[in-house]
Amino acid sequence: YVNGQREQGNNFMLDGVDMNDAIDNLIAYQPSPDAVEQVSVETNNYSPEQGNVAGAIVNMVLKSGTNQYQGNAFYYWRDNELAATPWATNRAGGRKAEFSRDIFGGTVGGPLAKGKLFFFADYQGGRQESPAADSFTTVVPDAWRNGDLSSLLASNIVVRDPLTGQPFPNNQIPANRISQFARNLFANEALY
Repeated sequence: YVNGQREQGNNFMLDGVDMNDAIDNLIAYQPSPDAVEQVSVETNNYSPEQGNVAGAIVNMVLKSGTNQYQGNAFYYWRDNELAATPWATNRAGGRKAEFSRDIFGGTVGGPLAKGKLFFFADYQGGRQESPAADSFTTVVPDAWRNGDLSSLLASNIVVRDPLTGQPFPNNQIPANRISQFARNLFANEALY
């Protein structure tokens, strides 16, 4: 957020060329961080050829080849064994979901014809595994789905009739007060 403008008020450029998403004017292409040589952010007094936004101009310049061969490689790994179990999952007696993320890549550059022609290339890839089968969910108890909320009385929770404002006797909603839609929804646990 620059100059009081939203993210869409910025202009993202890559090597001096507009790199804005046509739908929401956010950055359309994000190069590998290892391929970026320089980032400049101009917030006001832009030169006339760049001043088409009210926010900032973010210009990234990519690396280029030189007379020496240079490069790098990187690997980032994250696994659920290194992460804490979420508080709500602990509280409900569940276990954390399986998760694994690998991000890897590298850059290489150098001369094709010394002093005349150069090359630079980069690659970044990633893999993420988070199987849905290990997720932890809870559903409303059968008694609640049938209108029997008497178990909430132990927590001093009183269920009131929305039409009269009076409490339902013993926190039990009469069957004729539960809509057909709600009964159909609660009858099929596969829907939720």
